[in-house]
Amino acid sequence: MSRLRTVIAGLTTVHFAVGVWLATSIPGPLLSADDLAYMSMARTLAGRGASPLGHQPPYGFLYPMLIAPGWSLGLGESSILTWARVVNALLASLLIPVLYLIGRRVLAADPKLSLFAAVLGSSLPAVWLTASVAWTESLLALLVGVAVLALARVCRDTSWISIAGVAITATALEAAHPRMAPIAAGLVISAALMMIGRVRWTAILSLVGAAVILAVGVVHVNDRIQSATFGGTATYAAGDLASTRGLSEVPDMAVHAMGTLAYLVVVGVGITLVGAWAMWRAGIVGRAFGIAVVISTAVAGWFLTGVPRSDAYLHGRYIEILAPILFSAGIVGLTRLKWSTSALVITIGTVVAGVVAAWAGPGDNWAHPRSPVMMLGVEISGAPFGSSVFEPGAAAAVALVVGLLLMAGMQRRRLVVTGAAFFAAVALGIWSGTVGLRALYQSSMAASVDAAIDNVEITRLWIDDSAVASSASGALAWRVGFDFVTDLPDDRVSHLLRRSGGQAPAGAVEVSDFGDVTLWQLE
Repeated sequence: MSRLRTVIAGLTTVHFAVGVWLATSIPGPLLSADDLAYMSMARTLAGRGASPLGHQPPYGFLYPMLIAPGWSLGLGESSILTWARVVNALLASLLIPVLYLIGRRVLAADPKLSLFAAVLGSSLPAVWLTASVAWTESLLALLVGVAVLALARVCRDTSWISIAGVAITATALEAAHPRMAPIAAGLVISAALMMIGRVRWTAILSLVGAAVILAVGVVHVNDRIQSATFGGTATYAAGDLASTRGLSEVPDMAVHAMGTLAYLVVVGVGITLVGAWAMWRAGIVGRAFGIAVVISTAVAGWFLTGVPRSDAYLHGRYIEILAPILFSAGIVGLTRLKWSTSALVITIGTVVAGVVAAWAGPGDNWAHPRSPVMMLGVEISGAPFGSSVFEPGAAAAVALVVGLLLMAGMQRRRLVVTGAAFFAAVALGIWSGTVGLRALYQSSMAASVDAAIDNVEITRLWIDDSAVASSASGALAWRVGFDFVTDLPDDRVSHLLRRSGGQAPAGAVEVSDFGDVTLWQLE
């Protein structure tokens, strides 16, 4: 057993090292609202002061807590991104031991197969490439895996430690991102149902009560941090959400939900379907995991409705956090299904997913550039490599070929051959994703700002009307450094950023116009 642990530790270390290398080789930051918000919250937690960006949507504080030590060490805007990428790579590498334990404790696979499946499940292109962006995706995927293990422990052991593990994991899920609150609730409910008839009702009520109290605490802490960082709280109020989603939008929600599931099939080259079957057959824990799949799909359908971009019809960010578990389980499942059944599932699944992707959305949906950040995993499945335009037929075709090749290898238990084929496809996917991310960065506001003010010396930037946080103001604040940005004028201000269209400041010289905002050099 000690040798096996050494092997797992070694593979985890190698995964981490490769992840850091890949993540830090991609230009950035992209400076979307998300990564700016997480960096800003981390900066506030480190005691470096509030953000100059104004109000933001709700975000969880758990990920910023992991970034905050970098700010505490004195890192600046130019190097904190590297810290975040290293953290992301570490979180992604920890998927290996978590997926291994799921293989052993939930799927009852032998150690060799469990480890093989864990390495493959933790090595999807999206896992590697998302680590380059300061988002919570690496953390969320890991927490979902931990949630499955927490359920598995309660299933076999109803001690107070196991019950506390469920409550803590549910709290961590909600603290990571508000959209994970439904999955956290599903975790607690599933655990409570498993405990019925095995423990006293006081234990079940204690679990539910503790989870509710901790959830309220998470909301309170998050509001405090958001208020300290952005000058105001932000929550997904149930009433507000309900007012923006009526019965008339249900068909559109269903289309987006179907696109999300189609994405999961394509990114997992059909093997995620086998994984869903393997998890269902694994018993009550695997079936409880199915609740997370349903919840993630529903959340995607809900939030993507009304989003005006092409990738909203084959969107991965809400569902990709489940892909490592499903793909890993699918590798195990391929050894238990007949080859004819596996081939049928993979073939029908990828063909249907391709049809859904081609059908969903407006007729010219895929003629527009897509965001590779939102669809990183599809790179393995044939988005044409390095292209900004997505072709669903090519994606499904390549997914089918790769899926059947991996299936053939697993049916014969040729782990070396299967692994080689898998990592060849992953290498192509990473290459394509890297090309896409580089292109995305070059077209981003961050690159535009850098090019526009390359030779401009800004000693202190005054962002007028900072409550309106545009991508340009965020990029400029990051470029100048938050410590040199203010929302109030003073004697040290050298430049002013304000909305375009207003009266020019007296004696000011226009430096650059960024659409809805203009940068002025003051006297």
